[in-house]
Amino acid sequence: MATLTPESIRIIRTHLGLTQGQLARRSGISTALVSSIEREEKRLLSEVEQRIRSALAINDDTVEEIL
Repeated sequence: MATLTPESIRIIRTHLGLTQGQLARRSGISTALVSSIEREEKRLLSEVEQRIRSALAINDDTVEEIL
């Protein structure tokens, strides 16, 4: 499984037309955390990455296509 990066999360999120708030609600995390991760102020923990990946409903092939 390809690891998501802060930059790839931002790119995929905007490609899917989601705001940080929408992604946060879908992921069960705070908007502030999504923002901090995208700005690389907070480390992207594997548990949070899995929540975001699930919320975005993407697989590795989709990640490759978007990026």
